[in-house]
Amino acid sequence: MLDVTARLVAMRKLAQPRFNDLPSLVRFALAAAISPSLFGAILSYLLVCATGGDGWASGVQWFFSNVLAVCIVFPFGMTVSLRQFGKLDLERRLFEALAIFSILTAVTLLSFRFSSYPLQFLVLAAALLATARFWLMGAGAAMIIITTLALASPQSFAGNGPLAA
Repeated sequence: MLDVTARLVAMRKLAQPRFNDLPSLVRFALAAAISPSLFGAILSYLLVCATGGDGWASGVQWFFSNVLAVCIVFPFGMTVSLRQFGKLDLERRLFEALAIFSILTAVTLLSFRFSSYPLQFLVLAAALLATARFWLMGAGAAMIIITTLALASPQSFAGNGPLAA
């Protein structure tokens, strides 16, 4: 996550924030997602091969995990600004924001941490609610909350959670 955050900070400073055409989108994707992810995948491959493991599987997993992390953090990281917070009128809508993100957190915890039933579909409804009410910043914040709670779930490491193969 630190790698992705550093990448977003660099992209905000070095790249054009809008995609006016397909070539600018491709340049941005190469700079923000593909190139750094490929570099990390190659390093992961070399490290795991040096220790006697399956370097190919590790490199591919590293690459796609890093690209996915960019897709999760990117909407939030690229829209966070004082101007965008001002547009959301959070002073007036603070209770609504607390309620929606509390519901999102509760549903995510229920789905990934406390329930033995497959309730992950409920997380989508809560994420859509956050997105509908708080636009792209709401979607990005929802993805960060969901990802953090899903990865912190004991099921994630017991072989039957969202990280199970």
